[in-house]
Amino acid sequence: MLREHPTQFDFGRGGPNFNPYNIALQAIQTVGWNETFYEVHRESGDCRGKPALRAALAQLFSALMKQTINADKEIVVTNGAYQGLYLAIKSYIKPGDEVILFEPFYNIIVDILALRQAVPVYVPLRTSDGQTARQSNDLTFDRKALEAAFTNKTKMLYINNPNNPIGKTFTEEELLFIGQLCEKHDVIILADEVYQLHIYDSDSHIRIATLPGMWKRTITVSSGGKLFNLNGWRVGWVIGPEDLLWSIRMGLYYSIQSVSRVSQQVLTSVIEIENQRLNSKDSYFSYLSKESLSKRDRFMSAFEGTGVDIIKPNSGIYLFANFSNVINKIDLSSEKDTKRGLRLTYWLLKQKKLGTFPGDSYYSKQNKHLAEYVVR
Repeated sequence: MLREHPTQFDFGRGGPNFNPYNIALQAIQTVGWNETFYEVHRESGDCRGKPALRAALAQLFSALMKQTINADKEIVVTNGAYQGLYLAIKSYIKPGDEVILFEPFYNIIVDILALRQAVPVYVPLRTSDGQTARQSNDLTFDRKALEAAFTNKTKMLYINNPNNPIGKTFTEEELLFIGQLCEKHDVIILADEVYQLHIYDSDSHIRIATLPGMWKRTITVSSGGKLFNLNGWRVGWVIGPEDLLWSIRMGLYYSIQSVSRVSQQVLTSVIEIENQRLNSKDSYFSYLSKESLSKRDRFMSAFEGTGVDIIKPNSGIYLFANFSNVINKIDLSSEKDTKRGLRLTYWLLKQKKLGTFPGDSYYSKQNKHLAEYVVR
């Protein structure tokens, strides 16, 4: 559809429409023209990732997670966060196994589970009082519903924190409750934290792997593309205990051998600089948080007075826009798709040249009606 109907603004896919920041651009130029880096063009490298990159990541995440991360044993560099998620699920999930996830969910996960013939078990995020959420952190999960979701077939719990698409950040109390159940049922936690620094309150993101007893059962996935607007370079990483990462490491080696060394060299240079600036006013991460907040508020203001309901995100880079109150003012008769969510998406694309993503793609079949006229 995007090829047939070029957009003026593509808000759906989440890729930046601007260059990476200057340090990243300088690193790209340095790698491209520096003769001392010839080896990155010549051959593949360590399947765990470039040693210098793992060392830089270990320094960064030792500070962020407030514990020592072993660069040689507890980090594996992957071909983007996608591959990290895929290899984690491929390593530990067999056909018929159940995986718990919170709804709305990152839709790619359901596709990966389908490839493994696994069974997704959905736990909805709702307001505790049944009222409409005004901001994403108004949403939580029913504690009894989560307890009931665990069975003897449950092998993994996937948590996207901060959540894509709605921007919820889970509280310490919520994460402790989740962790206690995972420990009780001996379940692996797959923590997707690619938006961990796209937050609006520096104290609001808690990493579940850092909570008591959780390190030994948690695989944390991160993305260099999301952190530094380098999506096209396809560099992500997984962090966790050596025994959980071993099969991921082997899966990577026997599929692609190693991630592009050129991409890794660029990211190494960027993270080494950020390690020096961490927690200072010059840190890119400080800028990222402020810039994300500024963009959120600007987009929120654009919807004022339109009748479109917005759940105010507490993190992330997306807005969840509900057109239900104004749908009768929109003529969708030209859109013949039987899926109503797609009809609105196609109308916005064709008539307004706005690229969006149908909101119902983040819900299970039984709950798609909750996002019938919602777009991300």
